[in-house]
Amino acid sequence: MTNGCRYYIDDDNRLDFRYRIVDVGMISSNEIREHPNQQLRAFLPLVDRKRRKREKVKFLQACVQDIMAANLPLEEKKMVLLRAEIFSGLVFEGDIIETIFKGVEDMLNLEESAGYRRIYEKGKIKGELEGEKKGEEKGEKKGEKRGEKKGEVKGKQEAAQKFLARRFGEQSVDIQEKVKGLTDLEVLNNVLPELFSVNTLEEARSVIQEGLRQSLPEKKVPKT
Repeated sequence: MTNGCRYYIDDDNRLDFRYRIVDVGMISSNEIREHPNQQLRAFLPLVDRKRRKREKVKFLQACVQDIMAANLPLEEKKMVLLRAEIFSGLVFEGDIIETIFKGVEDMLNLEESAGYRRIYEKGKIKGELEGEKKGEEKGEKKGEKRGEKKGEVKGKQEAAQKFLARRFGEQSVDIQEKVKGLTDLEVLNNVLPELFSVNTLEEARSVIQEGLRQSLPEKKVPKT
């Protein structure tokens, strides 16, 4: 590629423009992920050329997970995913792109649907009531705040269980039970985007297991 363009018609009508050419394949994934402008994650399928060619499907799945984990409103995240899908067409085969991005689209539609919101709100209200009751019994003033947090955890747990049931059916019953062990809100916030982008039951199981591992309290070392 040239690094500029020139158009000359006469002394009063001419254009001489220069620009810097960037080899996107030489940029690392970390540079994009750590950039404050998270919309640049749309370029993730094109970066890390050597790793991209070596890992292929695994690489593209990681790109999609990074986009799903972006701190962006849902509509902006959809736009970033659309751009990433378009860029993927430059370096990946069509069937790979279709498989990975179709699953993500389904998950976003589920997250946006009234059913998802109903499940979330139902769980949230249930958790708030349980938390408030517990707070009143103990005479704690913080019962309401704890109830809100417990409600948010409950709502996200039920959303994850509902997704597993719809995506994998009865085969996911044991994993749905394990979701109840994800009681840390921060861990749940990290688990859900990854869970919504999985393609197989084993991938879903791995995501939940990792979330449970992160939820385990650190062992206290006795003082000597």
